[in-house]
Amino acid sequence: LSNIDSLVNIYMPKLQILHLGFNNIKNINALEKVYFPELISLNLNRNEISNIDILSNVIFPKLEKLDFFDNNISNINVFYKVNFPCLKELNLWINNIQDIKPLCEAEFPMLEKLNLSNNNILDLKHFNQFIINSTFVQIIKRIFILRQI
Repeated sequence: LSNIDSLVNIYMPKLQILHLGFNNIKNINALEKVYFPELISLNLNRNEISNIDILSNVIFPKLEKLDFFDNNISNINVFYKVNFPCLKELNLWINNIQDIKPLCEAEFPMLEKLNLSNNNILDLKHFNQFIINSTFVQIIKRIFILRQI
């Protein structure tokens, strides 16, 4: 499986978890043409995906977990445009990301876990804005309170 075009005409209204890892997938454009209203987890780890711009056109209203571990992603400008109101976990570990500003300015009100390990991030100055605009503030406050006890 090197592309996901075969998903286009599949209708699975109850599908909650879709794991497409380890498939040498390069192109995820077919995601624009599928609708999985109950999908909560999309795993595309260990593929050869470099372009994720199509995410701005997909509709996954209940998506909680998005995993792009070990791909070739460098441009994450799409995160300025995505609408994943339920996203709790985003894994971008082992990619080629240098600029995290689009991610830091994205709206992820429910985000709890973010993994950017093993990338080529050059500057963390925008990360402060991310912390201020996200639920990470609540997590940091809880950690601080627990340390004081």
